[in-house]
Amino acid sequence: MTSINLPARKTRRMELFASGLALSAALVVLFVLCLIVALLWPTPAFSHAWIQLFTTAPIGSLANLTEGVAASVAAAWVSAGIFVPIYNWLARD
Repeated sequence: MTSINLPARKTRRMELFASGLALSAALVVLFVLCLIVALLWPTPAFSHAWIQLFTTAPIGSLANLTEGVAASVAAAWVSAGIFVPIYNWLARD
């Protein structure tokens, strides 16, 4: 058997700004989808639980939407601010 020597691959660093934006977009989309499910099908607790992570305003109100989107963006940036430096430190060459 012969061994194959693969060239060393340089690990790409994660960018904080791009990660923060991507995570913000993902969390806002998830929040809005759960809000739509809660408005169309008011009994499932799983969508209400996700919504209540980000806001305590009554479901369907404008305050619910604005607080939820703002809290989703804030949580995304906090998560990115913690995750990206740790990832870059662990993945360093």
